[in-house]
Order: sequence, then structure tokens, then C-alpha cells
Amino acid sequence: MAQTTEQRYRVTPVRPRGRQWPFPLNLYQSAVGRKWVMALTGIGLIGFVLVHMIGNLHLYEGPARMHEYAESLRTLGGGLVPKGAVLWLMRAGLLSMFVLHLHSAITLSRMSGNASEKAGVVSGAKKYEGGRDHIAATFASRTMPWTG
Repeated sequence: MAQTTEQRYRVTPVRPRGRQWPFPLNLYQSAVGRKWVMALTGIGLIGFVLVHMIGNLHLYEGPARMHEYAESLRTLGGGLVPKGAVLWLMRAGLLSMFVLHLHSAITLSRMSGNASEKAGVVSGAKKYEGGRDHIAATFASRTMPWTG
């Protein structure tokens, strides 16, 4: 009896695959990729807050030093780029990090809810049991989706 490697009956997928995206975008489609994006953008946002706090410490050195710091931010890039261009690029990067971080958090939460064994058949969303005793979960951890 010979064995063949060909499939006699091919099962059609429920949702046919679309076109293949490039590697970075294809990685973002998975939960692991979104967790990486969320981690890296979170580190970037924390870095912005720390640099911003250090920059604001110039207030204690007087108005002249603060003005000098503000002018150095406006002239980032030297003479290679127009005045203020690097600052606007940094603002756009900060906004994109915030949007990507928020999108990753929302979609990961939805992916988790849809993958649960308690997910509803029709909606696909996670159904929570009523009247739970939150023994291990604190108020802070239960309200983290809304408070950040």
C-alpha cells in the first residue's frame, strides 16, 4: 500500500487569506507583534516624559536659561534642516507613538476577549460571570482599562 503526500480533499478556510503584507505590518497582525509595539511605544512615551521633566528643571535656573533651552529645541538639526523641522518631526513621532500604543491596547483587549473559552457564540466577546468576589484583583487592577 503506497502512501501519498497529496491531499485528496482540500478543506476551504472559513475566511480566505488576503494578500500577504510586508514583514513589519504582518508581524503587527499577531498578538506578539502588538505586544512588542505596545512595549516599545510605552518605553518611548516614558522616555518623552523623563526628557520633558529634565527640560522643565531649567525653570529653576532662571528665565534666561529656560529661553536658551527652548531655542536649542527649535534649532535642533543645525543648519541641515529648516528651523523647527526636527521639533515638528518629534511631535509627529510622539503622536504616532501614542496612537499606536492606544490601538495596540484596544486590539489586544479585544483579541483576548474573543479568544476566551467564555466568549459568546454570536458576539464573540467575553462574557463575565455576575457577582464575582474580587479576592486577588484590587480596585486599581480592575479599573486599569479606564485609568491607564
